[in-house]
Amino acid sequence: MLDLKEILSHIPFIGQKRVGLALGSGAARGLAHLGVLNVLKQAGVEIEFVSGASIGAFVGAFLCAGKIDRLVRFARSLTSWDSLKFVDFMIPKNGLIEGKRIEKFMRDHLGDTRIEDLEVPFACVTADYYTGAEVILREGDLVDAVRASISIPGIFKPVPINGLLLVDGGVVNPVPVGVVRELGADYIIAVDISPSIANITISKGMDKFGPEDLALLSQTGYGRRNADYSPNIFEVILGSISIMEASIKTMRLKSEKPDIIIRPDIFDVGLFEFHKYRLGVSRGEEAAKGVLNKIDRFVKRRERALIKAS
Repeated sequence: MLDLKEILSHIPFIGQKRVGLALGSGAARGLAHLGVLNVLKQAGVEIEFVSGASIGAFVGAFLCAGKIDRLVRFARSLTSWDSLKFVDFMIPKNGLIEGKRIEKFMRDHLGDTRIEDLEVPFACVTADYYTGAEVILREGDLVDAVRASISIPGIFKPVPINGLLLVDGGVVNPVPVGVVRELGADYIIAVDISPSIANITISKGMDKFGPEDLALLSQTGYGRRNADYSPNIFEVILGSISIMEASIKTMRLKSEKPDIIIRPDIFDVGLFEFHKYRLGVSRGEEAAKGVLNKIDRFVKRRERALIKAS
């Protein structure tokens, strides 16, 4: 008996779904995004639209510009000391880190690319500091847009764009599923790299979040909870933001349901531990492989590519 799905899957643009990828926020846990991308590429899944918030926007920009290999090579070579080289402290005014060094890194690799000229349609999620409104950047300077999306409030200096003062997109839309759908995707794969509290609120509900869950968050996300440990200012700010983001994300994912959601077990990578490349990538690969058999056979696929990120 003929398998209609199998037949249609070999006919371009007929009966095939256009895949969108929503890459979530989570600082250094974004290393898992690289592992997820590696597995999807090996499986031949063709990604035609990308949205990203914070580190998701950072990775998404390189992906859509066709320069993800450059990011992989750089991330693979990072040491803990190299990570600190990108921290350019400023006299505290509207942030602790100016962000010029990370901006230079992006400019060196992405140049003056404009979002509307990217090989793959891309939407960068940010938030307007003054109104709290979600701001989606689909045109304009790519580096400026990503620099805005990674501007964690209180840590990175906000970025003025088009008369707005923009901050981290994760504070309004941690996993931008609806955004990539608006780009034109009809099959959406979301990657959620948020800390443990996010999974707790999804399974238990925010009203059932208790002291034991806060202890878990401290142990897995922002430090080792013991008598000798006290979180630093970065951990306090990021931890507080993540608690807020978890509630926002839970509500948004209920109304903006992706077709596939990938949740890497990445909670033992600290938010600034960008040097943990192999661990982050391997966790992303493991999580992505776990859902491959659930991906719709109708999604568009390229010939399988055996390119290893790790």
